[in-house]
Amino acid sequence: MKFLSPYVPKLAKVLDVIEETPDIKTLKLRYIDEEEQRRFSFRPGQFAEVSVFGYGEAPFAIASSPSRSSEHFEVSVRAVGTVTRAIHALKPGDIVGVRAPLGKGFPIENFYDMNVIVLAGGTGLFAVSSLLHYICEHRHEFRDVVLLYGSREPRLIPRRYDLDYWSKYIDVYLTVDKPDETWRGFVGVVTQLLDKVPTPRGPHTVACVCGPPIMMRVSIPKLLSLGISRNRIYLSLEWKMQCGIGKCGHCMLSNGKYVCLDGPVFALSEIREEDIR
Repeated sequence: MKFLSPYVPKLAKVLDVIEETPDIKTLKLRYIDEEEQRRFSFRPGQFAEVSVFGYGEAPFAIASSPSRSSEHFEVSVRAVGTVTRAIHALKPGDIVGVRAPLGKGFPIENFYDMNVIVLAGGTGLFAVSSLLHYICEHRHEFRDVVLLYGSREPRLIPRRYDLDYWSKYIDVYLTVDKPDETWRGFVGVVTQLLDKVPTPRGPHTVACVCGPPIMMRVSIPKLLSLGISRNRIYLSLEWKMQCGIGKCGHCMLSNGKYVCLDGPVFALSEIREEDIR
């Protein structure tokens, strides 16, 4: 039996590069090994470690539909450092290393026959994108579904093609902090939408949240006030990760768990508020 080290990435080709915003690009990736790609599958909320040889690697949520995982998979990347800037320099045909899928993702089996609130801010949208794809492709399995998404400015809203697609199946509400002359939607931080738009509530509702830590902390009392229990509020702490396999200690929580191994998705009842920082 051939042993493959979890530290060794598999080679993948860049099929396409989509310029989402001035600082965000989406890479469509496919393993060079065709059999590897055919076998590839992931759960909503899992992530990939992508490496650019000579620069390093970094973790990113898999943002595409799980149902198309045998064809290709996507990561959306904001340029903020050495590795992410190297990723932004990639072109179709370039080769990267990939370790995926990693983490446990959303416990989707707990969402069936439930209302679902998805609350995301900024690049937190990428962590819930695969979940939203899954819900839209299995729409009959869920009750009312609402996406609340906030961005700093209209020009910084990424994956607009996904937002258009999801709006055919679920209620999508967008808000921005700084509107321009073309913006006709809501203005303000995304957590304010919980007070402004029709939102599911009660014991038959789950909430999935990802975004800046302050946004996530503000959302918690609001979601609890809607009658959603702590074990049905799910938070993706993906921004804490680094190595992806629990060796660097960068993402260890106060309870001794690791975001990359035991998450990145956790029920609020599993963690402490100090972990959302």
